[in-house]
Amino acid sequence: MKENSLYQLAQTLQNNDFAKQEASDFVQAIKQKMEQDYLCKIRTAASAQKEAAIAHPPKEVTLLRALSPFLDSQGQQQIQLLCRTLMLRHTVSQITQNVQHLSADGSFLETRSQQNGENTPPLSAQAIQTAGLLTILSVLQEF
Repeated sequence: MKENSLYQLAQTLQNNDFAKQEASDFVQAIKQKMEQDYLCKIRTAASAQKEAAIAHPPKEVTLLRALSPFLDSQGQQQIQLLCRTLMLRHTVSQITQNVQHLSADGSFLETRSQQNGENTPPLSAQAIQTAGLLTILSVLQEF
């Protein structure tokens, strides 16, 4: 019986296809976990920031959009590009402000979550800044 088990193990180790499939399955599982735990949350945060910026554009964008119908097609394209750039700048600015507020209010949020019966560890400044940076990078892809 021992020789049979040893034989099967030797066959498994010799089979390169098995190792390749196992490695491929492992990489795929990691990708799925990263997508589920991190990338979806980053994209959701970026989309929310973009939607907030679109819902409340800066005054400059509103003014440029109002002027756009009075321009020729080349001028309208330039206005569109400028509005897109201003909206991106506005969105990044909003994310930066949110990071600053969250960093300043971190202890308040921790106290509030503990009062609600949640036992969450306090957010570190590094985690808050990383979340902001990842959100900004994702927003750059959306504009």
